[in-house]
Amino acid sequence: MDILLSIQQHMYFHMHKINDWQRRLAQRIKYVDHLSLNTTQTIAVALNQAKLASEQLEQAKAIKEQAKQSRQYTTSIFETMRQLEEHLDAEDRADHPHFQKRWPALHQLHQRALLRQRPKLLKQGSQLDKTSTTSTVSASSLQPSTSTPPPSQTLLSMQKLRSLIGQDQSSSPHAPEKSSSARLFHYHG
Repeated sequence: MDILLSIQQHMYFHMHKINDWQRRLAQRIKYVDHLSLNTTQTIAVALNQAKLASEQLEQAKAIKEQAKQSRQYTTSIFETMRQLEEHLDAEDRADHPHFQKRWPALHQLHQRALLRQRPKLLKQGSQLDKTSTTSTVSASSLQPSTSTPPPSQTLLSMQKLRSLIGQDQSSSPHAPEKSSSARLFHYHG
């Protein structure tokens, strides 16, 4: 009987030990499950953020391309305007003393075109965010804003240029007679 009691105590002792190990193992399994769930959720959030970032990257590339085209169009416009200047009246030319007073923004951009510097529409090498974009040309400083394409590089007559820009003042009965560049830029001075 002593043998049976010792066997029973031995079994009882090891049964509690095994039970304790199983409880610890269950706790570790719960902890690993919790960690794997958190890891899975973190990976899912990271993938969603990466997907949104890749979509925004495409938009940023499109904006960058539009800015590049706008810069090229602006440069083309001012180079063409420089070529057309020889066909303007003397008081409408950029070298006239009153040109800077009449159109200060246009004068600044014209000086840049003469120096063969392209107008900086965006800071070079900056990241696109809400605060890093700057514009040297405002819509109010260079009126009008039209949706017609920029004139080509060839020299155009003033009448053809006005028809391309859509600013023919002869169709407006209430407009006073202005010089050729004033008709082009709607100078209100």
